[in-house]
Amino acid sequence: MKLNLPTRWIDPDPTLDIPAELLGGLGGNELLVRALVNRGITTWDQARGFLDPGFYQPADPFDLPDMQAAVDRLQTALRKGECIGVWGDFDVDGQTATSLLVGVLRGLGARVQYHVPVRA
Repeated sequence: MKLNLPTRWIDPDPTLDIPAELLGGLGGNELLVRALVNRGITTWDQARGFLDPGFYQPADPFDLPDMQAAVDRLQTALRKGECIGVWGDFDVDGQTATSLLVGVLRGLGARVQYHVPVRA
């Protein structure tokens, strides 16, 4: 049974301060600046990284909690020839991530099984 619940929109805060640096850097486009500020982007450097792929600086993956433990565990599994399970997601980015991860692990010589749940 499918529930048809009404969509609940969350309106952005209209009282957010608009940083002058950001407004000037984006040619005075207040609508664009408000959209960026509502996403936590408040400086010109952040905006350039968000809007221009040439300026994007990805975060260090090792800033994620327990990343070193995950890397260590994968290295152990690879060294011992253990089977590695990958649990994916059914949406397009989940399927893409699953495919990439399985391909990389197999390229490293891992035995891999994966599962992507079916949305019902």
